[in-house]
Amino acid sequence: MILIGVDLRDINGAYEFVFKELCPVQILKNIIREHKGIPKPDSLTRDDLYDHITRYIRRNYPRDNFSVRFTELVLESHKKESRDELLRTLGEPEAEANLKPRMKKTLEELGYTPYKDEVKLPPATRADVVAYKRRYDISPRHYEFVGVELKTAKRGKDPLFRQASVYADYFDYSYVAITPLALLEQEYEYNKKFYRDMQDKGVGIILFASFIPLGTILRAKKNRPKESNRKYLTSQLGLVK
Repeated sequence: MILIGVDLRDINGAYEFVFKELCPVQILKNIIREHKGIPKPDSLTRDDLYDHITRYIRRNYPRDNFSVRFTELVLESHKKESRDELLRTLGEPEAEANLKPRMKKTLEELGYTPYKDEVKLPPATRADVVAYKRRYDISPRHYEFVGVELKTAKRGKDPLFRQASVYADYFDYSYVAITPLALLEQEYEYNKKFYRDMQDKGVGIILFASFIPLGTILRAKKNRPKESNRKYLTSQLGLVK
């Protein structure tokens, strides 16, 4: 199993990371200013602001889901700020294609060779990022393949389960990379189902911003693609089999 960035453990760990490490300080200040029940901290560091908001939520909304309530506060507050500022701070790319160079570099750092183009997966799926490495410990002609599907906030609710099923049929390791804003702007229950669906298929989830891989929400399981599918990828990538 490949770990990219820090281990975020699960979907709630991803929310906590975004709130605590990425959320713009100005938005945290706005939340405190707009809610009189939150005492103003003596220090205005990110950690102090986060801690005060956390205590406010747990004290006043003990039966509510913490991630849901914190997300609501963030999204309500950012409406008063420039959306461009939120996108910039959370590393939301202008286009999905902008994620590809950094993702390819990340896989390269893990010992894989990124392929230059998207790769068609029959019958009608295209893998956004594909990388490979030769596994001499298995056989001089054996390649291990990694496929990554990219998901930004602009894409909304995709039928990712179908795409993930195709990825799992072809790649030794499959991942969906989502951006922090994509996480926040989808409903919590949708994200929970998305997590369970990927877990069922053995597909990992990465939290990924345009400037850096942030962490692994769910580690991918090692798949065992059919030999015919492995040969297909070997041919598509122009590798010697």
